[in-house]
Amino acid sequence: MTTVLNHQTIAAHRLPGYGGVVAMSELGAILYVSGELDGLLGLEHGAAIGRSFLEFVHGDDVEFAVESFAGIGGRSGRHQALHIRVASGDDVIPVDVVPDNRLDDPALTAVLVHVAAPGVESA
Repeated sequence: MTTVLNHQTIAAHRLPGYGGVVAMSELGAILYVSGELDGLLGLEHGAAIGRSFLEFVHGDDVEFAVESFAGIGGRSGRHQALHIRVASGDDVIPVDVVPDNRLDDPALTAVLVHVAAPGVESA
């Protein structure tokens, strides 16, 4: 069975107080990006689908992001918030992200990443 990730399948799992959500595969490929994050990433809606989430992490934070996300691989559920920077064009934007491992949830089979950032309104 193929899981379809869209606003409806993601909505019930969104973390209150966080403005957007990204769903990614176990290997870090982006599967879904909520509309609230379009401005943050500086892309047309849907343009990040299929790309690695690491493409959007500031170069100085990539190693930390890789280590942090690797640590949640075998543990389901929400994990501690992480503070990283997103590179969007020439801008560097500090964000708080909460990884939420839902790989074993048949409705999602993804890792949700709840994002709080300046200018991103809470859903």
